[in-house]
Amino acid sequence: MKKILCFLVTNIFLAAPFSTSLHAQTWSSSGYSYPGMVWTLAAYNGGIEAGGVYSSPNEIRAMAVYNGNLYKCGANVGAPTNVYRNGVSIGTSGGGNLLFAMAVHNGALYVAGSFTSINGVAVNNIAKWNDTIWSPVGSGVGGANPSDIIYALCSYNNALYVGGNFSDCYKWDGTTWTITGTFTSSTGPNYGLIRSFGVYNGALYAGGFFDMVSGVSAVNIAEYNGGTLWSSIGDIGIANDPSDGLSVLREYNGSLYCGGNFSMAGGTNAENIARYTSGNWQALGSGTTGGVVNALLVFNQSLYVAGSFSSAGGISVSNIAKWNYCPVTIGAAGATTFCSPGSVILNATTVGTSYQWRLNGNNISGATSSTYTATVTGLYSCIIVTSCGSGTSNSIYVNSITTPSPSITPAGSTTFCNGDSVKLYSTIISGTTTQWLKDNITIPGANYWYYYASTSGNYTVTKTNSCFSATSSPVTITVNPLPSAAITSGGSTTFCSGDSVVLNAPLQANRSYQWKKGANNIINATAPGYTAKNSGTYKVTVTNTLTGCYKTTITPTVVTVNAKPAAVITPQGPTTFCAGGNVVLSANTGIGLTYNWKKNGAIINGATTANYTAGVTGNYTVKLINSNGCFKTSPPVTVSVPCKWGKEENGGDFNVSVYPNPSKGDFIFDIENVSEEDISISITDIAGRLIQSDMIHDSRFTISNLQLNPGIYFAQIRQGVSLKNIRLVKTANE
Repeated sequence: MKKILCFLVTNIFLAAPFSTSLHAQTWSSSGYSYPGMVWTLAAYNGGIEAGGVYSSPNEIRAMAVYNGNLYKCGANVGAPTNVYRNGVSIGTSGGGNLLFAMAVHNGALYVAGSFTSINGVAVNNIAKWNDTIWSPVGSGVGGANPSDIIYALCSYNNALYVGGNFSDCYKWDGTTWTITGTFTSSTGPNYGLIRSFGVYNGALYAGGFFDMVSGVSAVNIAEYNGGTLWSSIGDIGIANDPSDGLSVLREYNGSLYCGGNFSMAGGTNAENIARYTSGNWQALGSGTTGGVVNALLVFNQSLYVAGSFSSAGGISVSNIAKWNYCPVTIGAAGATTFCSPGSVILNATTVGTSYQWRLNGNNISGATSSTYTATVTGLYSCIIVTSCGSGTSNSIYVNSITTPSPSITPAGSTTFCNGDSVKLYSTIISGTTTQWLKDNITIPGANYWYYYASTSGNYTVTKTNSCFSATSSPVTITVNPLPSAAITSGGSTTFCSGDSVVLNAPLQANRSYQWKKGANNIINATAPGYTAKNSGTYKVTVTNTLTGCYKTTITPTVVTVNAKPAAVITPQGPTTFCAGGNVVLSANTGIGLTYNWKKNGAIINGATTANYTAGVTGNYTVKLINSNGCFKTSPPVTVSVPCKWGKEENGGDFNVSVYPNPSKGDFIFDIENVSEEDISISITDIAGRLIQSDMIHDSRFTISNLQLNPGIYFAQIRQGVSLKNIRLVKTANE
């Protein structure tokens, strides 16, 4: 009776070559059966060997083909456990007596499990057989806990990898044991258990019962990078029971197949077996029912699945089933790109019982032979029914090159103002090159599928493929010119406050204007000319009212308005006095000022300083000119000289003496040659304001200290026609 299944890695992978085509896939009976649970499978002497539980307490847990011989090992409860070569014992274990794993590595056979000796040679759960003698493998693995068991062995990248129920994954390099990762589980009866290894796309994978690897979340399956890093590839075996897990891994036809006790793989419903390919999980039909998957074997391009189940994909089996994943391919008998009219013959390279050709995913009516003549562009495939099921082939793209039909679509108006543009889109035609033209002349470098047109003309686009060339209908672009917006000034743009300059824009028909000062529009300044009175930068926007095109002056006209100086005269004394007297007229002062004094509107020759002494009657003004040439004339100051000093109009003498003068106290007045008429006296300050006046009848009188504050005063004494003016200086009290 044949036996199957190794739920530990046997290191013999008969993987079919990877194919990019689709496949026919189906479950079928394997032609084998096994009376109990299958633990291991092996291909030997043109057939399949199965091992498992067939008569309790005997179990076959692992098998391997080494040097042309079939080796088996397992467990024998209550008796020594043996390693068999072609049915003959070559080694008896001692200690735990549990042998669960076999692997061929670097020309030797390795056996592992839970035992302390084999044929009297002391070992620690793992031993090496060189076809002659047994020897230990360094210090071995585990042993600190009598329950430590090695479940999995794998030869990968010239090293032997070891896993079991002791959390750590070990690597043996022929000299030294190292730990590559620590596997732990937060739930379930098994703690950090590695049950199998597998190699897929050149990487090592570990499966079992765990949810964390060296601090990285990875549920029951993890990928190894060959150094110290393990990573997750998706959840598996945790759908509805903490005891769910992964028992066996095998690469087949470019995918990694995983078997065990689970109902979901990476979020996909999958009963006990799943396929991992290109980062995705896939179910194998309805999977297995009635039990779990423990062993996978690639044999004669089929995948054999074994364990303890009664059906696979709905087919009744006895613990062993076969999964077929057959390549379905098509090919071309010639070039798949050709000039129209033309064709290429497509052939079904997989022999089938029926064919249905498809174009772009749709069945081609009547195309049911093993060949098809393709004449139009598209993606061709074929549904082929084979002995192992129905599958859709790889796809072949056929390109029938026809004359292109280019066209142009403007992205906006084709009439616009100078300085703008419009984006012209051409038809995107696969397999063609593009060339834009203006007025039938090639535009250098214009080879993209769109072009920005900014000048007037007729634009076309030519599309060229390997067979043909075609040019689109023209699109006419009209570019209207911008109006002139240059500014001319009617005079100097630098002047004095109160003056102005006229700024003029070009005067043309069908134009509108908007003047700006700085960045702001000037309200109501919409005439062709503008009178600027203030400093600033001036521009004008001129709009063509027919086309809507406008232009704003690029370089502004700068207007500079210089301030006029102040012009004020301050008399330094009374402006009314008798002949022989005078008053100093003072103009305001400042840096860079010059002066021109005038009397009654006539220039006073030589009077060009800030002060002028006026001694005769007249209206006096001063013209102040600053460094910018700006000037201003002051309001007039009137100077009056109504009389002569100390002379009586009747020819008599009229003498007045004052003492003390200057005085800090009283002023005493003595008048000589008085007549019988009353004498009047008036006192004014230096600004001409009347301080006091009085009539006196004596030739001597006094102005007391209390009447005047310190300063300069003028006393006018009059009797009849006689008049006398006297300057008084009142000093401060010490």
